[in-house]
Amino acid sequence: MPARDDARQYRQRAVHCLEMARDATGARKLVLLRMAQAWARLAEKAERPRHDDVLAEAPPAKPDQHRRPKPKPAAKPKPVAKPQHGPH
Repeated sequence: MPARDDARQYRQRAVHCLEMARDATGARKLVLLRMAQAWARLAEKAERPRHDDVLAEAPPAKPDQHRRPKPKPAAKPKPVAKPQHGPH
């Protein structure tokens, strides 16, 4: 059964628990509300992609895709030529 069908059924069960809780009181109401929360969590979990599905759908990474480019070495300053003073 596909996860979407599961999620839809879980949500229907959560709604059913909420409807019953409307007319309930005390501990019964509390149990029904907690059950509704549990069904809603299951529905959310069923809708999330599984880890295997995500890996199967992800394109393969390129070998250098996650590497940072190497910084270029800083250029050495050129020496400044000293003016030559000739005889005056």
